[in-house]
Amino acid sequence: MMDLSRQNPDWKDPLLCQSWELTDNEGTGMKFTFHPIRLFSTLHLFADGTFLYTTTDSIYPGKWIHDQEDIVLQFQNTRITLSIRKVSEEKLKVFIRKNYQSQEITFSSDGIVHKNPENDPWYPANNTWRIKPQAPESNGQIKERIKNYLHFFSLFLRDNKKRDKSIVDWRGIPTVIGFYSNGISLYQADKIEDAWYNCFYSDDQAMTAYNMIKGVMDNKSINCKDDSQGWVMLDACFLEGVYSEIK
Repeated sequence: MMDLSRQNPDWKDPLLCQSWELTDNEGTGMKFTFHPIRLFSTLHLFADGTFLYTTTDSIYPGKWIHDQEDIVLQFQNTRITLSIRKVSEEKLKVFIRKNYQSQEITFSSDGIVHKNPENDPWYPANNTWRIKPQAPESNGQIKERIKNYLHFFSLFLRDNKKRDKSIVDWRGIPTVIGFYSNGISLYQADKIEDAWYNCFYSDDQAMTAYNMIKGVMDNKSINCKDDSQGWVMLDACFLEGVYSEIK
């Protein structure tokens, strides 16, 4: 991980390339008309020109450019321009523009980024498992989707640990695995939420994926006993073990 406050960039992109949270907008009580931009969401910008916009229940991947004083976000079906007013390692104040509407909003960040963006759980390539396929998938494709899911959560747990988060909050992220201080557990089939099914072409394929994971976890052959770094890293180790058994 890298602390941006210790860098001395001579242009804005190094500061921009991090995760920006939009949580309260400094008490303005604003109402958003700029779908999908809304409160309690995060904009993850990466140096390769990709971004991932995450809300409490959805993800929106896309491409972005830094054009003079603007951040231009190209979503699948719309383009949004953020005109930069102020940027530092922990604060990004912009005017958001779409068509003929504009509004000032403020994002915040912890100023910490991964040296290798591929280790960031929110890097778009680590979230392809959440994009619903347009056609039925083979068992091999379902396995790759599962492995991408397991890889995401392993990175997610490790990222929380590196950022020294006191609470690991995975609310809104589709999962069939629960993460706890005393271990990991697979949800009962009748407790699986709709969000999981929405990651697959059909309910049947979602259950095929669930049973593949269940088969590995029921085998109990994964050994992660070193808890010297705490339960978060232990759970990440377990997920990596499940990943290696999906063949």
